[in-house]
Amino acid sequence: MHILLVSADSSQTGLPLQVSLLATELAAQGHQVGVAAPSGWLSEHIGKATFHQLPHRRKGAVKALHALDKKLRADIIHVHGVRALSWAVFAFPAERRHVYTEHLWTTDFRLRNPVRNIIQRMALASFAASFHQVVAVSEASSTFLTREGLKNVVIPGALEPIKALPLLKTPPLVVGTLGSLSHVKGIDILLNACQNLEGVEVIVGGDGPSASSLKAKKQPHTTFMGAVSDKVHFYGLMHVYVQASRSESFGLTVLEAMSAKRPVIVSNAGALPELVEDHTTGLIFPSGSVTALRTAIIELRDNTDLRSELAEGAGHRTKQYTPENLAANYLKLYKYLHG
Repeated sequence: MHILLVSADSSQTGLPLQVSLLATELAAQGHQVGVAAPSGWLSEHIGKATFHQLPHRRKGAVKALHALDKKLRADIIHVHGVRALSWAVFAFPAERRHVYTEHLWTTDFRLRNPVRNIIQRMALASFAASFHQVVAVSEASSTFLTREGLKNVVIPGALEPIKALPLLKTPPLVVGTLGSLSHVKGIDILLNACQNLEGVEVIVGGDGPSASSLKAKKQPHTTFMGAVSDKVHFYGLMHVYVQASRSESFGLTVLEAMSAKRPVIVSNAGALPELVEDHTTGLIFPSGSVTALRTAIIELRDNTDLRSELAEGAGHRTKQYTPENLAANYLKLYKYLHG
């Protein structure tokens, strides 16, 4: 089968990582796979798939995708993310708009600019409705799409497993987090929860629009590590992984930390409770609650046995989120649509 995957993002973040895993696995199974996206990290992480570079700006991208469709005539066109969606509806005729996967929106998610928030939600609902099939990456995302009037199916994302790492037991307790340094990821909530907390150090991986403001509030025992290329090393530095997000459509880094057998603490935002069972595979706290997060960190700081139990449960929980399962689920959908 000939499949064209389209993304407007090529950075080493959640959506492109999912496109990378899907493209690599489909191509490894012998399918003819193309990935159309702007230049960036994604272009070199698609296995045997073919990369088709797109301009970053909408007008050029639409023109390039239109020409690419005429040239390739792929059996399936699969678009990922709202920005690529806004390109695709003008690049492909209605009969060529096969699959759209939403990677961001949940009922918890809000753009901080209220006008942009309304416009993007309206555009998403209108544009995605023209596709043959809409896919959600979690039940949380599915709930949002359904409320927007979009029929959808759920196909969870995948992860490239991180090898299980030895548990760290010696103090101080190192708490880590990884992701875009943005308001939605709740890094400020984590930093506030750890403020003046005895026996706790914090490491923060990633970069983003809130980096400067977060670093300005930096505590003595907090380290900002910037972009993380070696995730095994990064997860190996910490006793506990925290995801304090205000919204989360899937939770890839949580699964990576669990795969590495790191006990996790997550907010109850978006899809995170779908990944973590409280006091079995991790701890869950109410989104936005600095006090509750602080209490959970103290609980794990003071209870080495609980950390070990959660790490063991976490390692087993991730086994279903494989690239093989991701590809199998999408192939089933592709074949249904292609007839």
